[in-house]
Amino acid sequence: MLNKTTISERRACKLAGMDRMTWRYKPKPNMLNEQLSQRLCELAKQRLRFGSPRLTVLIRREFGAVNHKRIERLYAQAELQIPRRKRRSRVGPQRQVPLEVASRPKQRWSMDFVHDALYDGTKFRVFNLVDDYTRESVAIEVDTSLSSERLIRIFERLRADVGLPEELSCDNGLPFKSTNF
Repeated sequence: MLNKTTISERRACKLAGMDRMTWRYKPKPNMLNEQLSQRLCELAKQRLRFGSPRLTVLIRREFGAVNHKRIERLYAQAELQIPRRKRRSRVGPQRQVPLEVASRPKQRWSMDFVHDALYDGTKFRVFNLVDDYTRESVAIEVDTSLSSERLIRIFERLRADVGLPEELSCDNGLPFKSTNF
């Protein structure tokens, strides 16, 4: 309700674009709603895993044609909602020991793929190889398709030019998994 210190009810309703009788309306008690609500609570206690749609079927068997929206409203007012099931986490086993920070160049390199598309819709991939200590990009290869043979040629070239690292780190994502042995 409105306070004495604020604007009048008439002005508030006019500003809200609402009729004053709508504001003052008090719903009349409905005996059918009370009976439905009581029976709904009983059925919900008997059948704990039944939600509003299944309880609606049971209520209609007893009371005849009852609008499902009325039953859902009474169901919500009685706070009978079943708690949602929690989804299982799909996160796999986590690394027990965190990776130690690289302390010199060529100690550990990290590799990953990046995907994107051009304006015309042509998709392309970028293979990145980064030295973890210097944060320097060791190799970048861009193409619409990067085969494993091409990655092998990149590593062969790097072995001849700068040498290979002690460790190679990757995220084991889909581009690094193969079905061909």
